[in-house]
Amino acid sequence: MVVPVGRPDTYAALRRRFARSPWVDVVMDRRRGERRQDTEPTPPVERRVAKRRKTADSVPASDSAAAPAFRLAHRGDDWEVYEATGPESGPCPECRVLVSVELPRFVDPPVRLELVVRHEATPAAARHVVELQSFSPTGRVLLAIRLAGRT
Repeated sequence: MVVPVGRPDTYAALRRRFARSPWVDVVMDRRRGERRQDTEPTPPVERRVAKRRKTADSVPASDSAAAPAFRLAHRGDDWEVYEATGPESGPCPECRVLVSVELPRFVDPPVRLELVVRHEATPAAARHVVELQSFSPTGRVLLAIRLAGRT
């Protein structure tokens, strides 16, 4: 979570609230002014000829998929936390079993998730690890994490 510079009370409260959450990091905003310099107005007409987004049936399950539905979990004066409404899943490319994983919480819901299932053989039994990347609307990686998958 990024807290505005002028809100030390909010920063302290969030640090206390999420101190034991391994997936939440509370930081103070260090930016100085707006980074984007929008000098040209947006074009009045859509110039793309084809759709940029892939439909769900054109993307294999092991490839990138559309982000799941998110709901608002917590709200403060200047912050919000979103959580997925359900687990995300994908097939293991080696054994073809469906593996699911609980998604972490986000400050802003990601617009795209990439889920890669890895089959790992251990002496006791096989287990699955899920590599998850979430992306912002600008394509920036919000989170890259490895999680234990459930079959």
